Amino acid sequence: MRALSRLFPRPLLLLLLLAPLLAAEPSHGQTSNAVLSQPDPRAILPLVGRSGPLLQYGTGVVVGRDTIVTADHLLSESVQVLLPGGNRAGKPSCRTQIAGLAVVKAPLPPRTPQYRLSFREPAVGEAVTIAGYPLRKWQVSIGRITHLLNSATISGRIVAAPMMAIEPALDYGASGSPVLDGTGAVIGIAVASNQEENYTIALPVGSGLRSCQGALK
Repeated sequence: MRALSRLFPRPLLLLLLLAPLLAAEPSHGQTSNAVLSQPDPRAILPLVGRSGPLLQYGTGVVVGRDTIVTADHLLSESVQVLLPGGNRAGKPSCRTQIAGLAVVKAPLPPRTPQYRLSFREPAVGEAVTIAGYPLRKWQVSIGRITHLLNSATISGRIVAAPMMAIEPALDYGASGSPVLDGTGAVIGIAVASNQEENYTIALPVGSGLRSCQGALK
């Protein structure tokens, strides 16, 4: 596959981290430990990473009793899971820095629902749903996979890893948002976006989490 910089003109991809803010006010409840197949804010959670005085907002998806998958670049000095009953401290359990994904462990409330991970290869033309917190607001977007890539230039850095380009583009704060297939399984995690060209870049969990299999158990 050609690099994304050859497929799409500049500007370069922008990481989907929201600009530093002071507070977050997510709102969602916890009712069951079901395995979900539709976008649901009970198991797609806002996260905030701290780097000195700066806060970076993003999204994570619950895939186990105490396990969240998100984008690696959201993690810095610390990460908090934002819940109605109070924030929970998250701890990175596995980080795939080249592939750009991370597994975070956090003490989630009992009966928190979760999603299935699908490690199959995504297909061009496939319809997908992306849910998360761009601009710190719950949002569900319907899109499709337009390209499968082996590398891309993201914020000036060449990333050599399997990834997919998805229309439409997402706003800042959507980093870590799950990409759901037609069955409701998580097939990818959003990591970057190009607003002018209207596409989002996501990393497939099949390749991106291969080295984190132990942390997912």
